[in-house]
Amino acid sequence: MQSLAMKKRKKVYQMKMLYVMLLLPVVHLALFSYAPMYGVIIAFKDFRPGLGIWDSHWNQFAHFKEMMHDFAFQRALRNTFRDGLYFLALFPVIEAVEYLRLSGDLPTLFTVY
Repeated sequence: MQSLAMKKRKKVYQMKMLYVMLLLPVVHLALFSYAPMYGVIIAFKDFRPGLGIWDSHWNQFAHFKEMMHDFAFQRALRNTFRDGLYFLALFPVIEAVEYLRLSGDLPTLFTVY
């Protein structure tokens, strides 16, 4: 009679091709999703190229505080929210008009040639 560990080892060995097939997506995920996070650390550091990322000192949220007080950032943020609200308000209307136009139920007054 085989032990439980031997049965599991045999099962893993039987499905070795499945693990080989899973290897490529796992490597892709690690390479393109987790490796770039290494560079995100720079946003929280007072980065000096001579020191590198790990030896540079932490600056807490100094870069973010500076960005939040920048007039151009505030204007861009305001414009982004405004455009998003316009889209949310106008998209259903545009879709309804387009649906009516394509179905032929829209009066000719609103038809675009």
